[in-house]
Amino acid sequence: MKFLVKIAGGFFSITVLLGCGSLSLISAGKDPLSAEEHLNLGVAYESSGELELARREYERALDKNPELTQALINLGNVHYQRGDYSMAEEEYHRALKLSPQDGDIHNNLAWTCLSQDKFEQAHQAVSQALSLNTTHRYIYFDTQGVIYHREGRYQEAVRSFKEAIRSAPEDSSRFLSEAYSNLAESYRALGMENEAQEADSKAKSLRQD
Repeated sequence: MKFLVKIAGGFFSITVLLGCGSLSLISAGKDPLSAEEHLNLGVAYESSGELELARREYERALDKNPELTQALINLGNVHYQRGDYSMAEEEYHRALKLSPQDGDIHNNLAWTCLSQDKFEQAHQAVSQALSLNTTHRYIYFDTQGVIYHREGRYQEAVRSFKEAIRSAPEDSSRFLSEAYSNLAESYRALGMENEAQEADSKAKSLRQD
C-alpha cells in the first residue's frame, strides 16, 4: 500500500554537525542552527529510524520558522509512522493552509483519514489530490483504490488500481508490483480468481526485475 512521503533532500551538509557536538550547544545556550538546518537534521534522523529525534528537530525548525511547509509535512509523516494519526492529520492540515495546491499533502491526508476509518474525508482528500497534480496521479489512484477496497467497494477499487497501473511510469516496477498485488486482492474479493492469479503473477514478475 502506497503512502507518499515527501522528504527534504540535501541533508549531507549536517554530517559535520552530527560529529562536533552541535546538539549539546543547542541545549547549553542559544540555538545556533537555522530552521533549514534543523529540518535537514530531522531528515537525517528520520532516515535512520530515529523518529523521536526527528520529531524534535522538525519542531525546532518550526519554532524558528512556523511557515516552513516541509517541516510540517515531515512532522506529519513522523506522526503517521508512529501511529499518531490524529496528530499527523493536524500537521497535514497546517501544511495545506500554506500549500493548498500540493497534491502530495492531500494524498498523505487521505491516508491518515483512512487509517482512522474516516472514509468520506479520505475520498475528499484523494479527489483533491487527483485534481491538482498530474505527475503523481498514478499514486493517488492507488490510494483511491485502497480506500474503495477498505470500504468493500471492490468494483470501484479495481477501476482505480487499473488506472494507477495504466498511468504509472514504465520504470516504476516497485510501485507497479504493489499496485498489481492490490488489484489481485480486489479481484479475489469479487470471486474473480483467474484475474486475481494473473495480477499476482504480474506482481511477482515485477518484483524479480
